[in-house]
Amino acid sequence: MWCLRCRSPTVGTGPSSPVSATPSGRPLIDRVGHANLYVNIGYGTLGLTLAAGSAELLADFLAGRPCCIDAIPLLLANA
Repeated sequence: MWCLRCRSPTVGTGPSSPVSATPSGRPLIDRVGHANLYVNIGYGTLGLTLAAGSAELLADFLAGRPCCIDAIPLLLANA
């Protein structure tokens, strides 16, 4: 796909891009800033595909339960 205004390819740069928003390529699920502020971001076009698992992991964080998977790679410090 081409950007008509700047006459350059736009593949991988739009909101529907498969490119992740994090340097590691993994999404982020972590507490940030304040005690009750969490993020669940960085999925690119896989957001709907990964929504159920992400929601379960975030629910575990919020409830203080042990996570069903190793969540360390998804923490902000490991982005």
